[in-house]
Amino acid sequence: MSITTTEVLLKIRPEAEWILTSDELSTIEWLKNDKDNNGIPTEVEVESARESMQSEYDAEQYQRDRVEGTGSIYPLVTDQLDMLYHELETSGSLTISGSWFNTVKAVKDANPKP
Repeated sequence: MSITTTEVLLKIRPEAEWILTSDELSTIEWLKNDKDNNGIPTEVEVESARESMQSEYDAEQYQRDRVEGTGSIYPLVTDQLDMLYHELETSGSLTISGSWFNTVKAVKDANPKP
């Protein structure tokens, strides 16, 4: 995903009011400065913020990889609780060889943190 100019402006000038008719900063119509009276940001300021925001977004990719659409690739919490219950019921304890641990570990192994 690419960070848009709108997203950058909302981050660096959250209280300012403006109209942007395309993703180009040159199309901005500045309506009101933010509370610190910062005006229209420079291209350098916007690009620097965009790069920083993109780096943050990219660094969290592993978290998004663990989600498919609106549901997690982890089993539902109710299913995980059921796995835990049945493991406790049958073996009397939780182990690293149990179904819950192996299911969650498979997701974590497939989507490691960087």
